[in-house]
Amino acid sequence: MIFNVQLPPNINYGTIYLDILDEVTGLALNPTEYQMQKVANDQYTVKAQFATGSMIKYRYVHKIKSDSAPAIEYTSNIKQVRYRLYNVNGSGVVHDIVSAWIDNPYHGPIGRIQGQVLNVATKAPLPNILVTADGLQTFTASDGSYILEGLPPGIHNLVAYSLDGSYQPFQQEARVDVGAVTPAPLSLTPSTFVNVVFVLHTPDLNNTDPPIRMVGNISQLGNTFSDLEGGTSILPTAAKQLVKVGESQYGLNLSLPIGLDLRYKYTLGDGFWNSELNPDGSFRLRQIIVDGKHPVIEDWVDPWQDTHFGPINFSVSVPVNTPVSDTISIQFRTFDWMVPIPMVKVDATHWDYKLYSPLNIVGNVGYRFCRNEQCGIADDSATRGNSVGGWPFSPSLIGQDFEDEVSNWAWWNPGNGLQFNLKNVNRRDKTFWGGIEFLQNYEPSWQSHLKTAVQDAQKTGANWLVLTPTWTFDRNNPPVLQIVPGSDPFWPDLVEMANLMNQANVNVAIYPSMNFTQDSATWWQNGTRDSDWWQIWFDRYHTFVLNFADFASQNNVGALILGGPDIFPALPGDKLANGSPSGVPQDANDRWTQLIKDIRIHYKGQVIWALPYPDGIKSPPSFLAGVDQIYLLWSSRLTSSNNPTQSALTKQIGQELDANVKPFINTINKPVILALKYPSVSGSASGCLSNDQNCRWVDELDQPNPDNPGFQVNLQAQVDIYSAFLQAVNQRSWVDGIVSRGYYPPAALQDKSSSIHGKPTAELLQAWFSLMLPKSNP
Repeated sequence: MIFNVQLPPNINYGTIYLDILDEVTGLALNPTEYQMQKVANDQYTVKAQFATGSMIKYRYVHKIKSDSAPAIEYTSNIKQVRYRLYNVNGSGVVHDIVSAWIDNPYHGPIGRIQGQVLNVATKAPLPNILVTADGLQTFTASDGSYILEGLPPGIHNLVAYSLDGSYQPFQQEARVDVGAVTPAPLSLTPSTFVNVVFVLHTPDLNNTDPPIRMVGNISQLGNTFSDLEGGTSILPTAAKQLVKVGESQYGLNLSLPIGLDLRYKYTLGDGFWNSELNPDGSFRLRQIIVDGKHPVIEDWVDPWQDTHFGPINFSVSVPVNTPVSDTISIQFRTFDWMVPIPMVKVDATHWDYKLYSPLNIVGNVGYRFCRNEQCGIADDSATRGNSVGGWPFSPSLIGQDFEDEVSNWAWWNPGNGLQFNLKNVNRRDKTFWGGIEFLQNYEPSWQSHLKTAVQDAQKTGANWLVLTPTWTFDRNNPPVLQIVPGSDPFWPDLVEMANLMNQANVNVAIYPSMNFTQDSATWWQNGTRDSDWWQIWFDRYHTFVLNFADFASQNNVGALILGGPDIFPALPGDKLANGSPSGVPQDANDRWTQLIKDIRIHYKGQVIWALPYPDGIKSPPSFLAGVDQIYLLWSSRLTSSNNPTQSALTKQIGQELDANVKPFINTINKPVILALKYPSVSGSASGCLSNDQNCRWVDELDQPNPDNPGFQVNLQAQVDIYSAFLQAVNQRSWVDGIVSRGYYPPAALQDKSSSIHGKPTAELLQAWFSLMLPKSNP
């Protein structure tokens, strides 16, 4: 293979390297460097050999000096290139263009590649396909559509790749011209799967050693295709665990696609910690091209540890109030905190972990313990937060033993529960919502804890659970709305969530919303918002919404919730946060009306619109005539008192419902669900959380945002607010539901956030829902 690259002009590069990346260990942790040769002004080349069928992940770097840190290439949108893809089909020549470096952003003209990915056999659109060119990455929507925005003019290698290997990779060159759209429809061939048995021979492990996992470059083997803590991509809880089949022998049966370039390793941790090493102490990464002719793969692992260092045993005792469903994780810190690794349970309050490698390269290390992989949040209270260094240790020739005790978990001190004496609770019919809305701040580590989260939410008696998937605006001129791995869930992740909820026999709603790489007010303010910009914005939002309409239709989702405060500037005649006109097109109402009509074509369930109270109900847009219900987002001020009585809160809420919400319902003639979000802090009922005279949105107290010491935990304040709302709603049959927003799925916490997971408010809801909701959930 020959790699040719064109670099930006007039830069002192030093030496240029082609880095072949190892996504299983970590993109920055185990690259193979090929020094490139200059052939002309800012043009470089290098030859490298790879097995036919290999899928190469690579990028370009430069070093001013041989011992300096590498400078990694950037895209035109000032994003570090994660990797480029090239599918090796024999000898070939790759032509690449580097757009920018961190200290030399791109200011030239751009174009885009746009297309649709289809199943070549059925012509069905394919969602969740990775499409990449010039280091830009995007994922297809439910209709198979994709856009790669911001490509410099020239020829680019365009690759479509299935994260689980269900479809064969597609590769072709695509020319991009200045300001132009290059159409690139792609058709992928479904893969043929074969069963492959992996047999691993290894030194015998004692009972306290961690389980052996197989990690690899496909989603089935723990690859999240995102940048996790410490620059790794593998989640051990998402990988496959081997089964012991004999003395010093383990096995795993995998269904794999023929033609797959499988990169993998065996590990007692993840791709970095406790993974295989070569005899020289370097990281080992195995490769096979699945051909269907080798149904059994036999591998051997030498002793897991580096022979120059002894293993380190970690034993920890945890408090007796640790939830029985929790797993305890250990997290290590080198240059940064890395992905937490599950420990081995010894008994109800004791957990162990043995660390073997890579002790030869880590030097001084910190460690700490946490619950359910949520380090930095559900921590040992002695090492709480991400600014701590943890407990230190250094590898040594002789093995070491550390025995630790967690005296208290951060944000966890459950009491004896609440006692309720509810009277005259009016039971509602099956249309009434008693719901829990999950927090939208998604992280891949949530997936392995979702079953428990759904079970805990179900214990409240809720008859609706609300999923809150996101896409991200990671560019605003022009606006680009797409999946960003690590913060936005993939399609299969959402399918798993919906299936768990359906299996729990509750109604499922989906409320898709948007993430921003900066706060939403600034993002809107920085947009050019001319006519072309608005056309692109509506086109991207249209794709976003229909993606989730298709998902809802295919996954037994009973309601699709749209709207919310972040799209206010796109509503008819609306304004920016600073009060200036947003410049939304005059036909905005017609655009929204058509969008709702398009949704109805894709999805036959309830379509609900989210409006923030009170601003959202003052001048509701006329296109809301096309929706079925209103989801009223309520976090507003209830009182000016920091310690209001529950009766005063109930009276105030009742007055607002009667004076504001009832007339709104009469005007719009739609059922209204109250969607509450109040944090468990002192002063929560004031609605504008005050600290040094600055008002803060309740969202700022959600996990994983940094703790703000200016606010004090007050679990009773949240209980009082919910109790007041429930009493007020109980007296008003014209309110059609009440939902608790911000539920943090992976761990029960008694923190400052709005989540009720693990808090007394969950017990309050359980008491009310048992009397208020229909006796049998749908």
